[in-house]
Amino acid sequence: MLRRFNLAKMHMKIIGKSVFALVFIVAIISSFVCSIMYFTINSFQEILADVIVGPRQDSTIIFTSPSTTPFTGVFDTRRFNALTNATGVRIVSSELLVPVLVNDKPVIMRGVDEGFIKTVNIKVIDGRQIDLDCLYCIWVGFNAAKYLGVSIGDKVNVSSFFSKSPMCLLVAGIYSTNSIYDDEILAPMPIARILRGVGEYSATIVKIVYDKNVTTEEKILESLNIGNITSPEFIERPQTRASMPIYVLEKIVGVQARMNIMVANEQYIVNMYLRRMGLSSDVFYAVSIAVLVIANYSMFVLGKLVTVMKRRVFFELYVQGIHTRFLKTITILFLLPVIVCGTLIGILFGLNMVNTINVPILFGYTVKPVIDNVLILLIICASIILFSSGIILSRVDTER
Repeated sequence: MLRRFNLAKMHMKIIGKSVFALVFIVAIISSFVCSIMYFTINSFQEILADVIVGPRQDSTIIFTSPSTTPFTGVFDTRRFNALTNATGVRIVSSELLVPVLVNDKPVIMRGVDEGFIKTVNIKVIDGRQIDLDCLYCIWVGFNAAKYLGVSIGDKVNVSSFFSKSPMCLLVAGIYSTNSIYDDEILAPMPIARILRGVGEYSATIVKIVYDKNVTTEEKILESLNIGNITSPEFIERPQTRASMPIYVLEKIVGVQARMNIMVANEQYIVNMYLRRMGLSSDVFYAVSIAVLVIANYSMFVLGKLVTVMKRRVFFELYVQGIHTRFLKTITILFLLPVIVCGTLIGILFGLNMVNTINVPILFGYTVKPVIDNVLILLIICASIILFSSGIILSRVDTER
């Protein structure tokens, strides 16, 4: 055993600095590419949730339209007017999402009302404060301003995907919210409705913020007659059963869906729109796993390369009585800390680059990296497994 231990130590030394450096650098590059690809793919779900839900708040009911995308469905908001002075209801906010072109670049304009201004912490960093009575003004988010190349006082032609007539509007301010709204344009509701081509009471989203110590979600829904609607325009729409994990999730959380209006929780809304766009959470999970394997395939090749580079050393130690399998095991164990350190550094580099560059990926929305312990563990495990497989599956001259 002592002889084997000494031979193992000698084998570690023979590996040399070149192999350490190679494994370390490849681990960094592999995890860097993997993390960036994962952040980009996962951002589609995060963006979709943020577009509808916005910054997370307690005691909020979200109403939307069961349309194909969050940008196309509208519904009449007049039934919500009675809630403005209802007991326990703090804010009733209407929003209208409009895909528009500004300087030939697609971006989302969000028509807002006073309720939205009260709900969201908006800091105007340049220009004048938001004035919803200015019917020729728009306010551009900090990220959107850089993406569109606009500044205070610019007059821009804004054309909608739903209307042939563009509008000439004034950039009255640049704002920051530290949220998804920084990638959008905020406009008074009348401007958004004109560009969207809808009537006075139309909106894409209605949010009700209430005091849970005074009232409940059930009481608010009951006052709106949602869940007990007999009008033909609110007949329940039959829904197609989703894939099994999502189907079970929907049965657990519950949802009330109608022809023109829907109230649901955040996860249901995200899954609904993903399915209607031909996607699902299952697809994203499958793609994420595929990205994980493909991006880390270089670790498998690296394992084979290390074996080839050290085949002469393997042979010399084999002649001295050390079995090839033992040598491979020692090589893997000795390089594990190098792989783990390189992988963690690559993930941190990827996270830092995504946060620094803010690359727009959809309607001006930038990548929103969400990193957790599970992601880190998956990338590390994938790197270790593929690297080990490359070494184990490589044949050397001593093997028969």
